[in-house]
Amino acid sequence: MPLLKNVGSTNLDVKKTNRNLILKYIFSKENTSRQDIASSLHMSMPTVLVNINELQEVGIVTDNGRYESTGGRKAAVICSVPDYRYGVGVDITRKHIKVVIVNLVGETKIEKRVSKPYEDSAGYYQFLQSLVWETVRELGIKEDSVLGIGISFPGFISEDGQKVTDSYALKVKNVDCSRIAGELPWSSTLINDASAAGLAELALSDFDRTMAYLSLSDSVGGAVIIHGNLYSGMTGKGGEFGHMRIVPGGKQCYCGQKGCLDAYCSTLQFYRFSEEGHIKAFFERMWNGDKECVELWKDYKRYLSIAIINLRMNFDCDIVLGGYMGEWLEPYLNEIKDEVRTLNPFESDCSYVSICRLKKYTSAIGAALEPIHFYMDRF
Repeated sequence: MPLLKNVGSTNLDVKKTNRNLILKYIFSKENTSRQDIASSLHMSMPTVLVNINELQEVGIVTDNGRYESTGGRKAAVICSVPDYRYGVGVDITRKHIKVVIVNLVGETKIEKRVSKPYEDSAGYYQFLQSLVWETVRELGIKEDSVLGIGISFPGFISEDGQKVTDSYALKVKNVDCSRIAGELPWSSTLINDASAAGLAELALSDFDRTMAYLSLSDSVGGAVIIHGNLYSGMTGKGGEFGHMRIVPGGKQCYCGQKGCLDAYCSTLQFYRFSEEGHIKAFFERMWNGDKECVELWKDYKRYLSIAIINLRMNFDCDIVLGGYMGEWLEPYLNEIKDEVRTLNPFESDCSYVSICRLKKYTSAIGAALEPIHFYMDRF
């Protein structure tokens, strides 16, 4: 990865760029060496040595023993210190609040899920803020080790991440991030829930990956990732897969239109089979041969397959199935692929369809990565 030196860059600019490249390289490896860094980043050894020393003084990287000798002096092992700082992620849904804290490499250190129906009220936001404080204190980390808070919300988010401009799912408009985060002492930013889930999934993949993440939860959404970057579109609505019309004049969608994918592939339709409102009850009844559940599942797979082929035809990339349904789809992946295959006139290989690797707390984790990415980009 050669360093690109722009005309007009100051020595300070070049130094910061070098340090950032070195830091990100170290965090991308379990272990590395000064020699490997210099070779891989095409930097001089003195440049690498100076930057490594500075990063070690800060405490974000450290020595971790030495490699086996290959005939000369043993090279020191350099590794990251993932718990140097943390990001907090909050996921707001219709009925629950989820809070996670992750370290610099995205490892979840603690997670909480509490039942709390959403309402746009001071009382609700005070409860959320108390839950964040409780989680931070339970983990036992210092206040200044938290980089910030990412807040996942099902709705359209302003370009600066500071306002929910519209949420059909939760029926609110123009909710400021400062209202949600209140008096919490950390910087906070909002992110669409499906976009957050897509970014969390990307963190487990090749950083340069291109994919469409289809979020199948109480509402249907998604994220378009192009070479590792989230594509938001011209107006921030990129990835709103739930409002693709798959049945003209079909079922009523909560957005006011008819025939949207959300009306056919939302998880809300499964909750009525359980007094507690759990998806598991639906699958248990289906496994036991309940005719209504069997027929509903056939319809679900059919409409899901239509959505998958539409995404494939539009983006010609990997399709990752996630959201709440990501936890339940693995045993049925081949059945889904079989249906998709019948709809694709150009290819019989359906290896481009996969199930998400992260099954729980996905949007909260993706939200928690937001302040970490901001920090690492500017270190």
